[in-house]
Amino acid sequence: MKKLLLLFIVVIAYSFAKININTFHSKFLQTITNEQNRTLQYEGEVWFKKPLLVKWIYKKPLYKEIHIIANKVVVIEPELEQVTINHLQKDLNLLKILENAKKIENDHYKAAIEKKSFDIYFHNGKLKKISYRDDLGNLNEILFLDPEQNIELETKQFGYKINPEWDVIQE
Repeated sequence: MKKLLLLFIVVIAYSFAKININTFHSKFLQTITNEQNRTLQYEGEVWFKKPLLVKWIYKKPLYKEIHIIANKVVVIEPELEQVTINHLQKDLNLLKILENAKKIENDHYKAAIEKKSFDIYFHNGKLKKISYRDDLGNLNEILFLDPEQNIELETKQFGYKINPEWDVIQE
């Protein structure tokens, strides 16, 4: 699940390269629906800056931060007093896959990555929604609320702090 979440975040980042988005900020609502039609909802906020700076914060129901700087991924989970650090796999070649994403309709693109199909939707030229099915068959939809594109974002705001008393896991 964690690998798929990271893959999803990188999909978003690289999809910006395809549609000429240099920076992005939005609050989001993520809904996960299982095969029994039960749903979980998460709320948060995301920032992106080319070439690959991502700050993805879940605020509800539990607080979690995901930072991607180049190929380094840092997941900060205060509830667990834990930080996980790993690196993106170079063999995914997501940029090439997304460069070849197919335009389905005017504001709808489809990208296939690691046997997963991602639907990417725009509204008035702005990223509005991304959906996919995970390994358990759950439908994941992320709706971007009031997205802002090509705005001024300082690189320093993508930084993070690790509490020295927390466990740090290097993967």
